[in-house]
Amino acid sequence: MPPSKTADLSSRVDQLLQQRQQHLDAAEQISATIEQIASLLGTASGVKRRGRPPGRPRLNAISSAPSAGPRRGRRKRRRFEMSGEDSIINYIRGHRDATTQDLKKHWASEGRGGTADNALSKLVREKKIKRYPLEGRRGSRFAV
Repeated sequence: MPPSKTADLSSRVDQLLQQRQQHLDAAEQISATIEQIASLLGTASGVKRRGRPPGRPRLNAISSAPSAGPRRGRRKRRRFEMSGEDSIINYIRGHRDATTQDLKKHWASEGRGGTADNALSKLVREKKIKRYPLEGRRGSRFAV
């Protein structure tokens, strides 16, 4: 009986090898079809390319050409001696009845990006400062 089991196993392995080859052939046909579609669409291997398109000059080559206006780069994160929150609290301590507009002007005068609104809201939420709405106009007064 052992010879029949080995013969059965041998035929099963041959059958699996044939199936494997069929799958490999099918995968090659799929790849060829995808490449044909990609060539019709104008993209290489069906995947959209990221970054600078081929043939387009690099940024430093563009900047040497005369341009319509100044190019702006990405802004860098700035560091200050005092945090924005501490700056606001010190300003409120030094200027009684500081309004939202006063604090926004102070924020901008220090060269900080954005507005002071987020920092003000955070300080009020943490109960480090108190907000008193102005009557008859927009804005608030703040006290420590």
